[in-house]
Amino acid sequence: MAKATYTDQQKTDALVTYREHGACEAGRQTGIPQKTISGWAKQSGIQSDAPQKTRAATEMAALRMARLREEAKGKLAERVVDLLDRMDEEHVEFVGKDGRRERVDRASAEAVRHYSISVGVLIDKLRLEMGEATDRTEHVSQSEFDREVAELSEKVRRNASDDGRARVG
Repeated sequence: MAKATYTDQQKTDALVTYREHGACEAGRQTGIPQKTISGWAKQSGIQSDAPQKTRAATEMAALRMARLREEAKGKLAERVVDLLDRMDEEHVEFVGKDGRRERVDRASAEAVRHYSISVGVLIDKLRLEMGEATDRTEHVSQSEFDREVAELSEKVRRNASDDGRARVG
């Protein structure tokens, strides 16, 4: 297979694009293989600005995401309070097969249940976003367990002996 040859202008265009956008984009725009362009750049001592631009864009995206997450945390907390308040406020019920709207003093038990489930889920997600545990587990070491069993056994023995003395006396 014959080796491809490129004009000086093609090489210059590819290297200019390489410096600005990196080998991948230079190859895409010029149709010249990335390895070829990278080799030319290495021979010429040209470095791409793409890694710094990528790093800067990544940092900006991370900052934006952090800001949005903080905003979401605030909105989650507001929604929790809103739903908790709605449980005690005047409520609209849809009654009958035609869905007639009726106002009632407070939410029905079913509506309160739905609000409660929603509040629980939102609190869970809020805690997750804040880096808090969303699940609680307890671990009791064997020595703690043995100590508690020994204390309970001693209490049972004392109560049994106290009961025996009370009957005898």
